[in-house]
Amino acid sequence: YYLDAITASLALHVMTAGAIGTLTIGMMVRVALGHTGRELKAGACACLAFALMQTAIAARVVLPMVDDGNYTCLLYTSDA
Repeated sequence: YYLDAITASLALHVMTAGAIGTLTIGMMVRVALGHTGRELKAGACACLAFALMQTAIAARVVLPMVDDGNYTCLLYTSDA
């Protein structure tokens, strides 16, 4: 049932917002820690940033497949 709801637009959002966004946060954390001479271990703030990115991806991609009636609300949630 849910496989029918996967469109090219949703797949593109997973690749762009999900993969590229998460990779960008990872590189920012790694570079910031490396340039300041600290241990290359993500702290609480970095973990929160990763969690918020994954939450935004879920709001943008997964939730519309489940409840497409509130799509506009879910878009606003993912951008907040």
